[in-house]
Amino acid sequence: MEIITTSINGVTKLEAPQGYYLIRNGDNGEQERDFAKIAFLAQGDSAENWSIVGES
Repeated sequence: MEIITTSINGVTKLEAPQGYYLIRNGDNGEQERDFAKIAFLAQGDSAENWSIVGES
C-alpha cells in the first residue's frame, strides 16, 4: 500500500489509502503520535518522512 501524493502549485498533499492513516516518522526513527487521513508537507519535509498504518 502506498501513500497517495498530489502536488498542486508547489504544495504537496499526502493522502492515506482507504482504511489507513498517515503517521509522521520522528527524527530519531520513532513514530509521532498524531494520525491523519490528509497531510500537507511543510517546506523541507518529504513524503519519505511519512508512513501509513492500518485502522485499529
